[in-house]
Amino acid sequence: MRPALIILALMAASCGDDKSDTTTAATDSGTSDGTAATTMPTGSAGTSEATGTAGTMGTVGTSEPTSAGESTGTLPSGSCRSAADCEPIEDCVPPGAQTCGGATGCTLDGAPCNTDPECGGTPDAPQICVPDPCCGMSICQPGCLGPADCGPAAMCGADARCVPATCTDEPDCPANYSCTANTCAQTPCDSDAQCDGFCVNGGCQPALGYCMGPAA
Repeated sequence: MRPALIILALMAASCGDDKSDTTTAATDSGTSDGTAATTMPTGSAGTSEATGTAGTMGTVGTSEPTSAGESTGTLPSGSCRSAADCEPIEDCVPPGAQTCGGATGCTLDGAPCNTDPECGGTPDAPQICVPDPCCGMSICQPGCLGPADCGPAAMCGADARCVPATCTDEPDCPANYSCTANTCAQTPCDSDAQCDGFCVNGGCQPALGYCMGPAA
């Protein structure tokens, strides 16, 4: 009887060890597989590829337009240095230039005239008869009283008309003007480097010109 009991006990112990090994192997396998599943999306695919690649693409996208803009010298829309910067039917108009158009085609606003006396006026508020550059007729306009009424590089003449300012040397003329034949004239140019501003249609200007199509 005792030998039989001993044999049964040994067999039971052997079965218990097999179950323990199986459980341990299963637990180790589950932990290992679980850790790998978590690590793959977080470390490799989730963080590395999405963040790293997106960051690199963002940097390239920012640098390319800036570099291209600097290398081509692109002008603001509608601005120009010459007609080559405008549409085929447009001209490059310097800043401050008179332009034709409107209901009558005339640039100036006033009564038609042929001579100054027709416009009236007084010594303190002169009126002069000025040819309109666009409609082929003369219009009464206020005359000047001093340099402030004439703009840069000009002065008020005895007949209340603005004329080029006189000079004896270059410093007598304002920026973008040169002393030529004792009068201030617009400085000719081939590039912006020759101007205190921009070279527009071969003359120095304080600002870029603008593209303008034919009058409607």
